[in-house]
Amino acid sequence: MVEHIQKGMNPNLSVAGILMLSITNDEVGRESLTLLRSEFPELMFRTAIPYDVDVVKATYRRMPAAIFSPEGRTTTRFLALGWEIVHGRGSSPTDEQLKPAQDRIRAWHADTDSSYTARRAAAPDEGDDSTGGGNGRSAGAEASKGGGGRALVAAAVGLIVGFALGALFGQPLLGGVLAGLGG
Repeated sequence: MVEHIQKGMNPNLSVAGILMLSITNDEVGRESLTLLRSEFPELMFRTAIPYDVDVVKATYRRMPAAIFSPEGRTTTRFLALGWEIVHGRGSSPTDEQLKPAQDRIRAWHADTDSSYTARRAAAPDEGDDSTGGGNGRSAGAEASKGGGGRALVAAAVGLIVGFALGALFGQPLLGGVLAGLGG
């Protein structure tokens, strides 16, 4: 696919890396990760993002997962991914290096959680954490069915990456990206 695009629309296209996302801690998930790491060792990000029901819950509440669960494992993993993107595949931050970003996310949580909670209270017909959208099924069951649940998870993951990169690198990174885009 990359080679096809390079021959046509974008000869400068390159692959930044392969990210394992929504990995389950079962035989299939572990085998998939092992297989990809053995076949593409130079492309695999060290960080792998596990499946996390908090991402699904945050999506149903229309909240970034980092705000919904600032101490959650997905938030921490996306911060580590942001570090790895900036510092190079295979690099891992220490807890101390992630602390400033985690502190920013905690501050965002403190500042914005009440506004999300108020908005959620104003729309009671959308279900709650335990109903997965008000249809009597759990959020985990919705996500595992595929369909719309996976799209919502993918959207939430995009938000988390944005939060992670913003928390880690903030304005200097954004300014460089915008300058590179001519903005």
